[in-house]
Amino acid sequence: MKPTAAQVRTTREVVAWYLKHHFKTPDDPGMLPMFCDPARVGAFAVDESAVARGDARALFKLLVTTTMFQRLRDALVLKILRGIPRNDADKLTDLDALASLAEESRCPHAASNRALIEQCDLTKDATTKAGACARNPLVPCHLKRHTELLKRYGRLVGARRRPPAVHRPLDRNSPRLTPPAFAFML
Repeated sequence: MKPTAAQVRTTREVVAWYLKHHFKTPDDPGMLPMFCDPARVGAFAVDESAVARGDARALFKLLVTTTMFQRLRDALVLKILRGIPRNDADKLTDLDALASLAEESRCPHAASNRALIEQCDLTKDATTKAGACARNPLVPCHLKRHTELLKRYGRLVGARRRPPAVHRPLDRNSPRLTPPAFAFML
């Protein structure tokens, strides 16, 4: 199935936003500056000039560190995925089911991508590990449940840098359901 012109345009908008605001910034994990920073990787930090010179020891140290970084993350994600029951996994991977959950939500902060990104304060309770929010704490919410299932942590929505493409109403039939907005739905 060939992507529509709208899907291609939206993908380009998202990639452009990422390249402009996130790619190769100090916040972009996995880039060389992260592996040169002892505050982030401890004694595994490499000297950037040694890497630039092609120093074999620095490159090997970088290889070992990046491998550990990726393998640990992969192992963590795989463990989380294996722990999610089939019924829940089916719901998390069904666009119609996710769109229905968003449409049926009693929380106004889940009514659109804009509201979700700009108003939702979904987080995870540090003590109970339950999905939580301050704006509508008593309203049942699929996003709170998904936060628990996916073992997410920290403040989950309302990013300080928002891609312009995600400020569109959620519509399961729209090719404009962008990856960042879709990720927030989970």
